[in-house]
Amino acid sequence: MELEWIDSPSSNFLCDRYRVKSLTSSQELIDTYWALKSRHPDRSFLFTLDDLNQACYTSMHAKMRHDLDAVEGFDLALLGPECFEDGEHKGYLSSKAELFIREANYLRGVQSTTLEDVLSKQISPFEDSVEDFIFANQNIASVLDTETYALAVERPHGYQCLYAFPNGYFSCDLSPFETFVLAKHMQEQFDHVLVGMGASCLAFLSGRPLSAPEIDHLLSFLQKLYASDWSDDLHALTKGYLLRGGLLVLRYTE
Repeated sequence: MELEWIDSPSSNFLCDRYRVKSLTSSQELIDTYWALKSRHPDRSFLFTLDDLNQACYTSMHAKMRHDLDAVEGFDLALLGPECFEDGEHKGYLSSKAELFIREANYLRGVQSTTLEDVLSKQISPFEDSVEDFIFANQNIASVLDTETYALAVERPHGYQCLYAFPNGYFSCDLSPFETFVLAKHMQEQFDHVLVGMGASCLAFLSGRPLSAPEIDHLLSFLQKLYASDWSDDLHALTKGYLLRGGLLVLRYTE
């Protein structure tokens, strides 16, 4: 696997990033994540997952729909010239220096979003069949696009990476705010840090082995999240993945 550092601005990602080449396994992603955290302890990292073009497309529409790039009321005096055209702000965010704007807009939406909103969406854990869930959790490479990045976001928590790459556009999917609430809950309650996001999938990395009661608690939560498609087989599969530790790949779209 290779990493190529990129620090050029992008309207897709409000952060620096690595281009990731030839990542072939879940363990390789985990090892790379911890190596990057060691190298950049002041940052959190988010790997792009499935269908990057679609993820960028829905991210663009999510930003527009929820006014996440609105600059009214913010002091723009300290922003660099790359944020302006003909003396006027571009009208969208394209520089990591503007991350504070996205964060403030994001948190306004998060304040009115609850965990009950997340659970009420009744999303599915797989697209077509349970095999989709199995493949994703057995090897993260099965849900990686050929173009993959590790976003380096100057924030301490994994769920705060969503400021740099928000997603969730369609009404039947989790919104950007609901995804944030879910990721924060997974970290604070179950020590599972958000480390990946694609057009339909999220990847969480277990920070430590969970006890048997903690695993049961997390399974109970996931059963509520995926109530319409939860089954005994899916329960057993997920319990096995949690006992193994490492990555847990979940869908956030219908």
